[in-house]
This record gives sequence, C-alpha cells and structure tokens, in this order.
Amino acid sequence: MVVAIVGLLSAVAIAAFSSSRVSSRDAKRQKDIKAIQTALEAYYSVYNRYPLSVAWSSSSNDLGRWDTLQNALRPYLAGLPVDPAQSETGTPLTGPSSYSYAYRSLNTNVDCYRNAYVLIYRLENPTGPDPGVVQCNGVYLQYGTGVKSALQTLGNKAK
Repeated sequence: MVVAIVGLLSAVAIAAFSSSRVSSRDAKRQKDIKAIQTALEAYYSVYNRYPLSVAWSSSSNDLGRWDTLQNALRPYLAGLPVDPAQSETGTPLTGPSSYSYAYRSLNTNVDCYRNAYVLIYRLENPTGPDPGVVQCNGVYLQYGTGVKSALQTLGNKAK
C-alpha cells in the first residue's frame, strides 16, 4: 500500500515538474522573440530597412543565415537566442516537433522591400490562436491555424 502511494505521488510530481518545464521554455521563447523584435526595430531605425534575408533564416539551419542575421543585429543584441528545445534542422514550419526561430525579411515585393519581416516560432503549450501579421502591402500572413495554435507568426507593424 505504501509503495502504491509513493508511486502515485511520484507520478504526480513528475507530471507537475514536466508541465512547469514546458511553461518555462514557452516563456523563454516569447522573451527571446521580443528581444529579436527589439533589435530588428533598432536596426530599422538606423538603416530604414530590415536585415536582408534571401530565404528563411532559422536558428537551426547550418547555412549560415542565422549567423548573418546575428552579425547584422550584433550592435543591438549581443547574440541571437536559440530555442530552448532547439532542433538540429528545419524551421518551425517543418513539423510539430521542429523547435527553432525563423526570420525572413520581405524582399520580393517592391512595396515592401525590406520594410517588413516575419518571425515564426513554435510553442509547446499553445494558449491561443496565431496572431499573424499584416505586412506593408496589406497581405495578412498567418502560418498557424486553429483556436490554439502552436505555431506563432509575428512581424512588424505595417509601415
């Protein structure tokens, strides 16, 4: 009987600990994204455009794009953060178990050339819908779906 009670208490404690770890990682993700957004806005205030990205720059890719973004933002952010459960490859768009941060500046539309950006990240415990972002050309981007979307799309306000 005592063994069963100890086992039950252990299971409850492990579940509570696991849930708090997930909440802690999600809070860090939101804090990291806010820091990146602040650095991007500081960059924009100096150069009147956002750092160039010719494709998605992800904290998990090995193509050097995240390093390029980090170098551009270095005066405003000592180092670009990475997701606390960082995946080795892919972007948050890759799949439900892909944890990383992804950045892209809009550079294909003349109206938005480097005047808009998108940041995407994935939550482990989604609490609401993906907020999405309206770009400078009026296009609404939203990569997550549903009432509780793990995928979150953020960007700058339309300029």
